[in-house]
Amino acid sequence: MRPRGRSLERILVRRICGLGDLVLTIPWLRALRDEFSTKEVHILCRGEQGELLEGLGIVEKAFPDEGSRWHLLYGEGWRSHLSHLRPDPRSYDGVFSFSSSPEDPIAASLREILGNRAWILPGRPPADYQQHASSFPFSFMGMKWTMDRIKELAKLEISIPPLSRESKGERELLTLHPGSGSSRKNYPPRKFARVMEDLSKEVYCGLWRILEGPADGEAVSRIFHFARVPFQVMKPSSLLELVGILSRSLAFLGNDSGVTHLASCLGKRTIAIFGPSNHMVWHPLGPRTKVLLAPERCEPCHLSPCTSCTGPCKRFPSYRAVLSALMNLVAV
Repeated sequence: MRPRGRSLERILVRRICGLGDLVLTIPWLRALRDEFSTKEVHILCRGEQGELLEGLGIVEKAFPDEGSRWHLLYGEGWRSHLSHLRPDPRSYDGVFSFSSSPEDPIAASLREILGNRAWILPGRPPADYQQHASSFPFSFMGMKWTMDRIKELAKLEISIPPLSRESKGERELLTLHPGSGSSRKNYPPRKFARVMEDLSKEVYCGLWRILEGPADGEAVSRIFHFARVPFQVMKPSSLLELVGILSRSLAFLGNDSGVTHLASCLGKRTIAIFGPSNHMVWHPLGPRTKVLLAPERCEPCHLSPCTSCTGPCKRFPSYRAVLSALMNLVAV
């Protein structure tokens, strides 16, 4: 699959996905520059994700999928609409499009438009993939990068303005995100609340900060119901604002989610609770991350049609395991 020996000065990547998959694609996006002597990497993705990638300096330019008119490539008359696409794929030396299916009409249209300047990558690794998900675009394209180098490329840095005197205690806040992209991956809110209470009794006297995204309303409301410690709910208006909040956190506790991946890659002390997902494939890449689960109970089932479980995932770690890990993290 690799365009061997070719220099691609301007590259466009089309990646329509969730936040977690996007964060795990960042090492590959960065590697494109060295692999193909690339000077400019542009991306077509969800609008707020593009703002994040531009803000972190991962890409030179991001185009929001909303309003791009690339949906016109699905129809039979797409040839007459090429000049209306934003961006125009014909203006790039190479276009890499992540696709959920080999029969994706956009993939077929890109191949017809660009010929050997178009490369179609699967949106996710196959079910039997045994390595980390971040390495899959590398191996699919024949790019010989080690996992150690990939982890280095996963590290994120952001310039945080100095805290004012009034907000100097903000760095002492513990941050919890009780949601994820799938309710099956959410640790029970009652147990989260118990961890918050017992940690506050033992070693932590500060305010908890609870992150609430667009799909997290139910999980956060249950924290309200169960928690008996003071906390503040934060609803970041953008991913860049979310990065700012995470960067000022003492430590982070969350499920297998895009927010957890982001906190981990920002170098925050992170506890990542895994349940139905395969932690060997999907664990966060940050250097100060501890993954918790009870893997001996059953096999990962998040991407399979599992219908046997009626309650919380049996692979979730115990409340005491989460409390102990967080106590050790805060005490560092």
